[in-house]
Amino acid sequence: MSLVPPHHLRPYMTENTDWQIIFDGSRHLIQTPHWSFKVDFDEFNFISIKQNPFFRFFKVCKKKHLICDVTAGLGRDSYLLSQLGYSLISIERHPVLMTLFAEARARCDNNLFPDWHLLFGNCEDFLQSNIAPDTIYFDPMFENRKKAMTQKYTQVIRHYCQDSSDNATYEFLYAYCKDNKKRLIIKQPTTGASKTFSKPHQIITLSRMSNLWLYQF
Repeated sequence: MSLVPPHHLRPYMTENTDWQIIFDGSRHLIQTPHWSFKVDFDEFNFISIKQNPFFRFFKVCKKKHLICDVTAGLGRDSYLLSQLGYSLISIERHPVLMTLFAEARARCDNNLFPDWHLLFGNCEDFLQSNIAPDTIYFDPMFENRKKAMTQKYTQVIRHYCQDSSDNATYEFLYAYCKDNKKRLIIKQPTTGASKTFSKPHQIITLSRMSNLWLYQF
């Protein structure tokens, strides 16, 4: 695992007066006029593993399965999956998000996560070449229906992925999983789920705000 080469970040270092990528000597962070943000998995406030539906749902996967988080973002869901001890591949295509994610991952004890690997690029390229996961996890961006400002974590992802095409990614993943008899898991909001996605085989309530859609081919 390695960080994204610095030249990939240059267009974003001073992209405008409101958002900047700052290097504090040990890691990169996002700086805005009102707040700063860095990724640190130790600071995530997760509820007990026995109470978290995300954990309970993925616990049914066999431990020998390879799970691929194809839109890893800043790595929060990947980190949750790694806590269960699965073999895991996390893919992120945006250089800023991958840099923050990879730096946080590098601070983890590798002995605790020996089978957690990061890939920088498009999931379509990797899935058609040299990886063959058993389960694919896809977390597209949701429309923000809250009037209140979303948390910094979500704001950062939305800012850098606002031009991404989730429908195109979904269509590729659906066809790939159907053709190769893979399991596809998609996170969707409880209200206002995508009308362009096919009806799943099963819907599991994840929280008050989101569900997991399961396709089993």
